[in-house]
Amino acid sequence: MKTLTMTVALTGASLVAQAADQRTPERRAIGHEAAAAASRSYDVVLQAYGAAFQQLSEQDQRLLEMVELEQRPYDKIAELLGINSRTLRVRVFRARKRVVSGIEALMKQP
Repeated sequence: MKTLTMTVALTGASLVAQAADQRTPERRAIGHEAAAAASRSYDVVLQAYGAAFQQLSEQDQRLLEMVELEQRPYDKIAELLGINSRTLRVRVFRARKRVVSGIEALMKQP
């Protein structure tokens, strides 16, 4: 989660920096407002992702960490887990699908 948080924070900061590059004061103000809104949106999505991620089994959490955060090659992860690459891809797909379902459920709550 730390890496994901830092990535989102950097993305929000880059949006603000891009907004500052606008030429007129009005465009800069609009750019800053848009960047701030985008940054808040990233925060909401990050929180929802974190909550959905916490609902996964430890095995699925570790699997997604290796694939998405550590960016290990699938063949190396499969070898480490003692499974074939196709099985790994199915497990990753299903874990991601559970995360998306969890985020959707959180977004539907009032």
